[in-house]
Amino acid sequence: MLKSNTINGKHPLYIVPLQEKFDTTPLPPDAAEFCKMPKSQCKSCGKTLPLQLLVIHIETCGHNSSRKVRWRNNMKLMLKIKSSVPVQFVVTSILQISCPIMPVHVVKAWKTILCPQAAATLFKRHLLWKNEVEPPIRASVDIREDQESQSREILAFYKSPQADWARPLRCTLQGNDTIELYSAIMLVSLCVHEYSVILVLSFIGVSNITLLFEGEQDHLLPATSQILVESNLFVVAGRMIGHCFLHGGPGLHGVSEAIIHMLLHGDVDAATIYLADVADLDLRETIHMLDGDELLSDQQTNEINNLAFSWDLPAIKPANLRWLFQQLMQHAVIGRRTKQIKQIRKGLKDTKVWTLLKEKPETARIVLPRQANAFPTAQLTKFWVGWEIPTDTLKVRVVKGAYLKSSTFFGTLHVPGHFQNYEDFSKHVESCIATYVTGFGLV
Repeated sequence: MLKSNTINGKHPLYIVPLQEKFDTTPLPPDAAEFCKMPKSQCKSCGKTLPLQLLVIHIETCGHNSSRKVRWRNNMKLMLKIKSSVPVQFVVTSILQISCPIMPVHVVKAWKTILCPQAAATLFKRHLLWKNEVEPPIRASVDIREDQESQSREILAFYKSPQADWARPLRCTLQGNDTIELYSAIMLVSLCVHEYSVILVLSFIGVSNITLLFEGEQDHLLPATSQILVESNLFVVAGRMIGHCFLHGGPGLHGVSEAIIHMLLHGDVDAATIYLADVADLDLRETIHMLDGDELLSDQQTNEINNLAFSWDLPAIKPANLRWLFQQLMQHAVIGRRTKQIKQIRKGLKDTKVWTLLKEKPETARIVLPRQANAFPTAQLTKFWVGWEIPTDTLKVRVVKGAYLKSSTFFGTLHVPGHFQNYEDFSKHVESCIATYVTGFGLV
């Protein structure tokens, strides 16, 4: 049942307890629950404790050594923890051992920590910490306007050349009641179109919609439109991606490995390119003719030659079949998108996220995750938060009431607690979320 409901473990499964009270008394260090968990020794007093308790112990350690010495010793210990230890223990341990002024150990720790997720989190926290007392960057969106107007306001915000994207974000939603969001809600989520993936970033034209990214999931490529390049919209895309990462917003899922490689390394010959990366299906069909040992017809040869000539490549010959196949794929996927890649890189540099990617390339799939890591975009998500993309602060409250309700601005789902069996509860949820088109904005 678990495999079926999570698509063989690809989707997360959340268990929401319905008990009203829990025993929150801390377990003693010698409790049986800790017997198989990783332990380490406090460098100040010598006690051996589970990692979960070590964080609290460091703060209350009664040893006569100064706090600074304790912090330094235990910081060294945390940096030695291997990625087999759950990420949250590592990150929490480092970040909770805090001082009024963040020590240099934390500033540099993200460069040496082994776990990519922990390194990315630590980098983000440090960058935001440096800017937390700076004046916030402000944006305003009039939710009374149509979607095209809202999108233009958001694009204008991200085109600002002087913004420090790590500063606190203040977004004012103007409507019947003006609401200022003091959380790091991502502006782009406000204009997600029903048929698009988040940050398949949509540039709204006067009469149509042009996608900035095209192709299959996990093979997405920047669009080849020169209008988008000349408008510097891929710089905007890079800023959005970096800003989303910094402030806990949704990422751009499904970017091609070849594009990520070019963003990080810029070495065309070392990029791994798959036929599925060719977004144009007509081009893919033509290039695919070279992928095999079958004899080509005169018509197929002409089609391949015409494509090769248009890209300044030589005609097909028996000796260059495989080479030509690779060259055509390389140009179709990368050669036509070098300017777009440079612009995305510039946008990432503007948000300072490029520093993380350059120093620790293994964090690229955290900033640009694969589609398998995307949150399921079901009707429930839209009912819950107002659009298909979830926020980082989804909340559930079990309440006394007749119906499932959502406070979309606060990401809070109010669940009635009177149900006695799952079947009745499931039917109730399905009937409620079917009203998201007209109902979610009313609560």
